[in-house]
Amino acid sequence: MDTSSLVLSTANELYTRSGGAGTDQKNERPPVYKVIGLSLAIASGVFIGSSFVLKKTGLLKANVKYKEEAGEGYGYLKNAFWWSGMTLMIIGEICNFAAYMFADAILVTPLGALSVV
Repeated sequence: MDTSSLVLSTANELYTRSGGAGTDQKNERPPVYKVIGLSLAIASGVFIGSSFVLKKTGLLKANVKYKEEAGEGYGYLKNAFWWSGMTLMIIGEICNFAAYMFADAILVTPLGALSVV
């Protein structure tokens, strides 16, 4: 046997002893984790989407109340709508982060588009 065939046979032996390409699913998480992850991802989309509406409402009301032009001043920091929207956005991002712990990224990432709709 030459050296390259010896290396290939050793690599093949190690590969088969390790369980192959990972088709053995002994370490797979329980299916309920996917449900939890998807629920968290959907909740994240709802929280983030509604936070945009609340923050925009807060900005518009602050502009009217303090007679400011859009994008100027800090009157929105005194507005409860804006703070509610910011709180919902933070909760939504935490839910999104937690969703990645329970479900695969291929399931969670597309649901991020819900926050735009």
